[in-house]
Amino acid sequence: MKKYMDDLKSKLRDNDLRLTNQRKVILEVLFNNRHDHLNVEEIYKYVHMNNPEIGLATVYRTLDTFVELGIAHKMEFGDKGARYEIKDEEDVHYHHHLFCIDCGKIIEFNDDCLDSLEKRIENEHNFSIQDHSLRFYGLCADCKNKDLRGLDDEESKN
Repeated sequence: MKKYMDDLKSKLRDNDLRLTNQRKVILEVLFNNRHDHLNVEEIYKYVHMNNPEIGLATVYRTLDTFVELGIAHKMEFGDKGARYEIKDEEDVHYHHHLFCIDCGKIIEFNDDCLDSLEKRIENEHNFSIQDHSLRFYGLCADCKNKDLRGLDDEESKN
C-alpha cells in the first residue's frame, strides 16, 4: 500500500492536487475492498464509520477525480448504478466481469480472449486500442441453483 500511496501522491502532484485526508481515506476504502465493486453509497458508509466529517458530496467528487486520473475504474452496470474499483499497477488489460441479473453480484475473471479480435480491429480500422471491457450478464451459481430448486418444488407438486 505504501508504494501505491507514493504513486498516488505523485499522480496527484502532477495534476496540481494534494493527497488530502479525505482522498486518503476514500482510497483506503477502495484498496481494502478492491474485489467488492462498491457503489458510492457503500463507499460512503465505510468512510463515514471512522470519518463522519467526510460528506457524500466529497466522496462523489473524489471518486470523479480518481476516475479522471486513472486511479479508479467506474463501471456502469445498468439499473444497479455505477460501481468503483481501484486500479492498481497489476491491473491486467483483460479484466472482465460476470454480472448476475438477479442478485447483482459481480464476479471478476481474467482471460485475454479478445487478443485476435483486437488485432483485427486495429488493422482493419487503423485504430489503436488502449483497453476494452467485456461483461456477461446472467445468473450466478447461487441464483441459478435457487431457480433450479424452485423448478424442482414446482415439479414435485405436479
